[in-house]
Amino acid sequence: MAKKFIILIICVFTTLSVLQAQKTKAVIYFKNGDTIAGLGKITGNYVKYRKNRKVKSSKLHFSKLERVKIYYIDETINYVYLKVKNQDTPKVFEEVAIGDISLYRTVSQGYNPGFGGGFGTMGGAGFSGGYSYAIKNFYLKRIEQDFVIHLGSNQLFTKNFKKAASEFFKDCPKLVKLIQNREFKKRDLIEIVEFYNQQCN
Repeated sequence: MAKKFIILIICVFTTLSVLQAQKTKAVIYFKNGDTIAGLGKITGNYVKYRKNRKVKSSKLHFSKLERVKIYYIDETINYVYLKVKNQDTPKVFEEVAIGDISLYRTVSQGYNPGFGGGFGTMGGAGFSGGYSYAIKNFYLKRIEQDFVIHLGSNQLFTKNFKKAASEFFKDCPKLVKLIQNREFKKRDLIEIVEFYNQQCN
């Protein structure tokens, strides 16, 4: 019973996501300077695009594109295709902050079914109702570089944040001092990048 409930919830989330994507306004910018507008959805390293809801959708690989702008209900996001340090295949990223140091992220969805841990019971098994959550991985890029560097995620930073951030921003001692003193923490990554771009050049 509980297993069927989890599958149902996942299906509902997936259906809602697809329906929303089919209604999302998008502008696609090609490397040759052309643009097209319509409805779009990001799928891996592709954008699934249609001129309007009456026509069949097509897929465009990001290697042909400069960027894709998608207008969600609560925000507008630019998507770009960038190399990752020490990885062979580029990836699609969301732009978060742009400057001499730019911040990018990838966002994927996770689902915790809520079993175990003694948070409640359903049919004799621990059950908390379950919940979905976003896993965000953050990347930094210097303007003179053609690749991004992975710093960590909102779930668990892959490196000691204070050490990794201090190393990356070592050319700005006053920012490193703020990081070392924990006046800037990993949750302040946007503010850290903005501080660097405004006060460290």
